[in-house]
Amino acid sequence: MSTHPVVARLRRLTSRRRDEKGAYAVLFSMILVLLIALAAISVDIASQVSAKQQLKDTMDAAAHAGALALPERQLEATQIARTMAQRNDPTADVDARLYCVIASTGGDRQPNLAQIPSTCNPGGTAPYAGTVCNDIICAIPCIPSPTNPMIRCNTIQVSDTKEVDYAFAPAIGHDQGSTGAVVSTACKGTCGSEVPNPMDVVVMADRTASMEPDDRARMVQGIREMLETMTPSQQYVAFGTLHKSVTGYASCKSNPFLLPYRGSARDYVTHGTWIPVPFSNDYLNGEDLNNNSQLVKAVTCLPESPSGQFGTHLASALKAAARYVLGIDPNNLGSLPNRPGATKAVIFETDGMPDEVWTSSTSSRDLNVAGDIGGGLQSADGEQPCIRWDWWGRCTGYGSTLYKNTNGQKGCDNFSHVARQAKARNVTIVTIGFGDATIARCKKYEPHSGTWASRDVRDVLAEAASPHPVTGQPSVATSNCSTAAQREVENGNGDFYFCAASGDQLGPIFKTAMSALASGVKFVKLPR
Repeated sequence: MSTHPVVARLRRLTSRRRDEKGAYAVLFSMILVLLIALAAISVDIASQVSAKQQLKDTMDAAAHAGALALPERQLEATQIARTMAQRNDPTADVDARLYCVIASTGGDRQPNLAQIPSTCNPGGTAPYAGTVCNDIICAIPCIPSPTNPMIRCNTIQVSDTKEVDYAFAPAIGHDQGSTGAVVSTACKGTCGSEVPNPMDVVVMADRTASMEPDDRARMVQGIREMLETMTPSQQYVAFGTLHKSVTGYASCKSNPFLLPYRGSARDYVTHGTWIPVPFSNDYLNGEDLNNNSQLVKAVTCLPESPSGQFGTHLASALKAAARYVLGIDPNNLGSLPNRPGATKAVIFETDGMPDEVWTSSTSSRDLNVAGDIGGGLQSADGEQPCIRWDWWGRCTGYGSTLYKNTNGQKGCDNFSHVARQAKARNVTIVTIGFGDATIARCKKYEPHSGTWASRDVRDVLAEAASPHPVTGQPSVATSNCSTAAQREVENGNGDFYFCAASGDQLGPIFKTAMSALASGVKFVKLPR
């Protein structure tokens, strides 16, 4: 029996639809499997991306820590970077390398050798093996040496690679992936800027009688070495001393500028000038000190102040330095080539508390008002003043005669006040506490009342220093620097207060202080 054509057609359509539904089911199943696979892969990819970002954060922290140690602790910088990385990731295996990064000459892609040694110093002579440049900067491999202090690296590059365990990829035969090499490079200082931080710097050095001759000699060497790291065309240096200086030849016959006045105890503080050596840009011949420079002569031949005289006048010395660098008192910057935007800075080193002849009424603490200031001194019970004592308050000049510094705290307060004014006018202040300045109080022990001053001199020096150049936090004295570990922390924390317990440590501090003026860690991308 035949089927009606219409019925047959309907049966064929129904059968085709059943076939298509089956095909759609198969296709949907395939798509679902694919989506599940893609979701699984996306989870593994997300894990890999997350691992790479975590590694990047670890490398950035390691590079920053290593760069912060440059150049003062460059022999340890790579280990410091590795230690920091392992604090964040105990499995980190960091490859760390040091560089000297300076400016490129531009289109011809050659290193601008005029920035060596002021920006950094890879050691040896040009051409430097392994140098790579682009149009902006050049990276020179830098290997520090314990026997060559002239080598100074300013950049550290760290890298690491991490394997990432996959959660789903093992199903398709892949157990692990890789972040690939993650690189971070950090530089401290000018880092190849075309103009390496032009500065007008006044160095104030304590040469009072409390400075032992060997310590003073090491301080002198430290200042000389600091000058060797600078660029005379960009960094002008003036030199002052605690206490004042008058014209006259010192014993070494090469310095007519820094002879202390040898009059009576109170008269000598009124003679001479705080800044006897004006700004200089002739202190180097190539990479060597110019021994004919007035500045080099003055630093090299630095006689002590007369024994037995009153005074470590901190506030007046800082006031004079600030007025000079700001041009409130006449200076010679107008006779030197102009460098727009030059940083105004004072590096101030002292080994003691303020023992000051002048009273606070001698002159104003205002920077705009000329004249010296001080905390003043009093003798105990009207007795004849002692002219030499130790920091415990015991007289060493007149037998049992007692001398109490009742206004030492006033001297510290004056110093802090002057520093605040100078910093408000954008003067960068670096302070260096040496010897007794790290342990003394602002006021000596008062034998009659049995009291001490409330503040340590080191806290006052730190307060006077400029804020941390990166964090903006106030500089602080973290300890009395009596141990090597304490000094390492104090001098490696990146702020503008430094300490030294002996002349051996004091020498390198001046180079460290100069480096701090150009400090600031930044991340850079090295040329390939």
